Amino acid sequence: MFTKIGAALLVWSLALSATVTGQGQDPKDQGLADTVRIDISLRPDANTNQLNVTIDLYLFNDVQNLSSVAIGFKWINDQLTMTNAAFTPLGQSAFDFIRFLYRNNNKDSTNKYDRFQFTGTRLAGTGLLASMTAKHVARYDCVLSSWTVFDSLVVDTAQVFGAGLEFVDFSNVEYRPRWAGRVVVYDANRPVLSNLLLSEDTLRFEATQGLGNPPPQVVEVTSDQLPLAFNVVESIPWLLKSPSSGTTPQPVTISITTTGLVADTYFDSVRFESAGASNSPQFLYVELVVNPQQPAIGVDKTIFFFNAIVGGANPPNQTLGITNTGQSTLNWSVTNSEAWLSLNPPSGVNAGTVTLSVNTTGLSFGQYSDTIVVSDPAATNSPVKVPVRLSMASDLPILVIDSIPNYWPVDWAVEGPMFIRSFGVRNGGPGSLNFWVETSSPNILNVTPDTSSAPDSVSLLFYFPTNPGPDPLIPDLIIDTVWVYSNEAINSPVMVECWLRFPVGPAVIGLSTDAIEFNVYECYQGYGNSLPTSEFTVTNDGYDEPMAIEIVYNSERFQIIGAETRRNAPYTYQVNAKLPDVPTGTYTDTIWVTSLWAMNKPQMVVVTFNFLPTPQPPTIFVPGTPLKIAYQEDSGPQLYEGLQIANVNPGCMNWEISENLSWLTPVTTQGAVPDESPLLIDATGYTLGEYAVNISILSPSASNNPLVVPLLLQVWKLRGDVNWNGEITVQDVAWMIDYLFELEHAPMPVTMVGDVDCDGNINIGDIAAIIDYLYVDLVPLCSNPY
Repeated sequence: MFTKIGAALLVWSLALSATVTGQGQDPKDQGLADTVRIDISLRPDANTNQLNVTIDLYLFNDVQNLSSVAIGFKWINDQLTMTNAAFTPLGQSAFDFIRFLYRNNNKDSTNKYDRFQFTGTRLAGTGLLASMTAKHVARYDCVLSSWTVFDSLVVDTAQVFGAGLEFVDFSNVEYRPRWAGRVVVYDANRPVLSNLLLSEDTLRFEATQGLGNPPPQVVEVTSDQLPLAFNVVESIPWLLKSPSSGTTPQPVTISITTTGLVADTYFDSVRFESAGASNSPQFLYVELVVNPQQPAIGVDKTIFFFNAIVGGANPPNQTLGITNTGQSTLNWSVTNSEAWLSLNPPSGVNAGTVTLSVNTTGLSFGQYSDTIVVSDPAATNSPVKVPVRLSMASDLPILVIDSIPNYWPVDWAVEGPMFIRSFGVRNGGPGSLNFWVETSSPNILNVTPDTSSAPDSVSLLFYFPTNPGPDPLIPDLIIDTVWVYSNEAINSPVMVECWLRFPVGPAVIGLSTDAIEFNVYECYQGYGNSLPTSEFTVTNDGYDEPMAIEIVYNSERFQIIGAETRRNAPYTYQVNAKLPDVPTGTYTDTIWVTSLWAMNKPQMVVVTFNFLPTPQPPTIFVPGTPLKIAYQEDSGPQLYEGLQIANVNPGCMNWEISENLSWLTPVTTQGAVPDESPLLIDATGYTLGEYAVNISILSPSASNNPLVVPLLLQVWKLRGDVNWNGEITVQDVAWMIDYLFELEHAPMPVTMVGDVDCDGNINIGDIAAIIDYLYVDLVPLCSNPY
């Protein structure tokens, strides 16, 4: 009886036959084309209930004497059992070393897998000598448990343990003979039947839960001979067919109803039956993907500002409105990191209002930052971030001195005994601030001004009748202090230390540039583009070596590599732009470059940071297409991590994967660039070969939405089959030698195919293991089924 599995194997067998017989003569085959042929000398007959079958194997080699032959065969009929196999006298005398007729030299194995083989190798025998006639080398006796006039028997070549389709001559040259073609046996009284044909073998539907049904699709049912009456059989409630019966040719409409279906992937098959068809039944496979509805987060504000006075009342509360701008239910939550900001409520469903409360207890004057993160893992744009800024001011004036203490080098040769140094006085609080300066130092002749209002600069006139330095024993001199007083300031008085040093020549800060500009796009810089970087070099343009440099900056928009510790000049600092958590716009930051005893400290580098919105619609891009996914037959689930999703253009882009493949499941179905999604691959049931399929990357705002991404599923079966032809032969040994020693012929479709001992490496030991497998112990190589 010809089962559905038998039909599938027949298709596979036909493909193998077409490949073998369609080839030209092997260039290593001298003379006429050497040939392998199967004859069925005893055939079954339903009228007489004759159930015995005899299969005869003939080999033709006209020029080359054969030292080894290895051929595998497969029969297709579930009712056939092989009862006996034997070399003919000629086959017996030709091959005296290895004689295999059954799969794995075992009759039970042959009948379990419906495969047999002919493998012969001479050691001291004659081999199979060349002649111009085909040689009968083996006979296989079989019996059928049942046979009708509608049944068939197919015998074809196949990969069998240690045998494919190969001849080896006395010079150890391996070549492939021609296969005379599959043999199909029908009953002598078999009627002429038509085949039932379907225009499609698979239909795929996609819908969103609760948002209606996908469009119906049509399958054309035809026959290749006479018209056939047929029935369409299926009872799954979400699949409808119309009509449910007919006569070829006839279109059949397949419709889907998603009512009551939850988000998931559903599979079914529709059976087309016809009593008059030789290939009945035929199956139409149907895949239905029901996607969940997806919400989206909407916020009514993009930034918050709070202002308060130290010791005063908390600023008024503000609110953040949250809405669902997508479909389905939005289950949002809000979080932040700073203790001075609280959010209430912390979560909600769909639309809601979050109250922002600021508690300034214990906060000193200055600037504070936090970020509200609104998230829902199911939302297409999660998370949404909203910055919060708090400015704390003092309620009284505060004396602020620009630098305490002051380190001042003196160039005695240029400035002489009398020189001026200055420091600034500012008001760090509200209101006005008056101040005065006092000193008792004999080295300070004058303070200008000694009374003033902030902000102002105070100059000190120093006088030293003789050069106090340089003194190697006293390199630094604490000269004196001045005091700044204010009747209004809460921190009066403030002591200002003045440290003076008298080197032969002071250090002078030199900068390669005093300005840096960055153009950074929100979210992403575009495929192949990194965040911009720049650099500046600090040199000592004076004397007084070494000059230790300190870098001071406070910005979340860039990072300076090397600024974490003091460096001696000259030194080049790398400035790397970052993606800030701020609205788009232009920002200006300052990098302060200072050195304790530099004459011109501090110097500054101004950083202009242009945070730019998306300049143009996104364009979805997946590099490396078509993506090649190597998979070993029936090896179970595995991860493929080669899918990268990018935006060709700079700016933000959310993405989602749409796929209709039973063997592929994205681990992450949505995200934002730059990103990647590992794919869970489980192609169980797929056999050796390459399968071209597509998935789609969706981004509603993209100019090329959706982007169809081609995939190539490359299914391999055997470790050691490095030329990816489905069998292991001496040709694979040669291929491995080329790969290891000539750096060519890499194992296909992935290099791990050459790691036959599973030690994680490909080396000479793997070549030895293949030879042992083929000709010595026949033990299957690592993870191989045979």
